Amino acid sequence: MKLPDFAQTIEFIRLRQQMGATSIPALPKVTFIRTTTKKHVIEEIDEKDKELLEKLKSPIEVNIDDIDVQNGPLVLGGRKVVAYIRDWRVRNRDPRFHLWDCAMMQHMRRGGRERRYLATRRSDSWFEVNYRTGWGDPRSRTVRLRLCQFCRDELVRMGWYEEPFSLKRYFEQHDSGVPRTVRRIETVEHVQEYQPNQYELSRKYQEAVDYRCQLCKVKCPERSGLLQLHHRDGDTSNNAHHNLAVLCFECHANQPYHGQMGRDFKAQRKILQIEELRRQQNLTLTPQTSAARVVGSR
Repeated sequence: MKLPDFAQTIEFIRLRQQMGATSIPALPKVTFIRTTTKKHVIEEIDEKDKELLEKLKSPIEVNIDDIDVQNGPLVLGGRKVVAYIRDWRVRNRDPRFHLWDCAMMQHMRRGGRERRYLATRRSDSWFEVNYRTGWGDPRSRTVRLRLCQFCRDELVRMGWYEEPFSLKRYFEQHDSGVPRTVRRIETVEHVQEYQPNQYELSRKYQEAVDYRCQLCKVKCPERSGLLQLHHRDGDTSNNAHHNLAVLCFECHANQPYHGQMGRDFKAQRKILQIEELRRQQNLTLTPQTSAARVVGSR
């Protein structure tokens, strides 16, 4: 037979209370925090677009599949570009640069010559051209090219053409060289303290003491109403940590000025339930009795 720890039995605790030798221990400190998640829109430089703009400062070889011509202007990777032919056999006439999917560009594509084009965003109209005469090596020269006449007609039709024509103005008005930005959604957790209501306060402190009364040590495993939050100074609005204690219903009713708590039938029923729990947990010197039958007969 397991004997009770006499120093922790309810009889000795009540005796020490009468002698003024028992005080309620301090509660463990509890922090009331809640975690909330908020979605933030992060706007940042599109690194791919920035890299493309840097590459297009110089001419790059392009395939017809790389250039979007569905809406008219020549577009590469979402950016409007200039396209021109670099290699010419004779210099009886200078090549032209293109901005639009004009009749000449369409003719060149049908002839399978689209791979001869370079794309760039250079805006001063000076381009490197290779001139080949006969079978010798081509001579590379930087020359000022003019806009294709067919492209000019398309720009006039769109209201995009101004005299004197300027590539720099064309790009400024219709596709600036500022790197684009992209938006992404970032979920951020915010942890903050909050003021709990009375129910949350009681539940959290009961959990902190492992659902045990701080005086008689009876454990009431989450039984509603058997454990309560006691305000030491009697002011139920004073929820300061030092003013609180977790007591079973009977110990709470035995506190000064709390005698009215244990007078009705429901209160007596709770007290009998607590006494039965104390017997089961060897916290009383009273012999094991059928307290449950007493409760049931009420």
